[in-house]
Amino acid sequence: MDFQINNATTFALTVNALKVAPVVDSLSNVVTHVDYTLTASRDGLSAAMPISQDMAAPDANTFVDFNSLTANTVVGWLTDMLGSDTVSSYQSMIDRQIDRQIAANATVAMSPPWIANATG
Repeated sequence: MDFQINNATTFALTVNALKVAPVVDSLSNVVTHVDYTLTASRDGLSAAMPISQDMAAPDANTFVDFNSLTANTVVGWLTDMLGSDTVSSYQSMIDRQIDRQIAANATVAMSPPWIANATG
């Protein structure tokens, strides 16, 4: 699922794996853990941050069986559970990784002037 927080950086949250308990509180196939990757892209550069998240106990009134899950459902669970402050913090951390890539690409290795100007 892609989303943007500013005009330059696009973020994608990709669910990589789900851990499922056969039964929790009489509910079957309950997601208990999500492994996902948050990826940021800007100006042809990208950075990724793998994250693991234990899930809250299921609510019988809103429960979705494993076989009925969609990516949007799981991403919605994650963003609701983490809250906007944590999501923003993760986005800022990964955006800074791209800032460091840009800064590294903007530098050039050069010999010190006293070596280049030395005469034999």
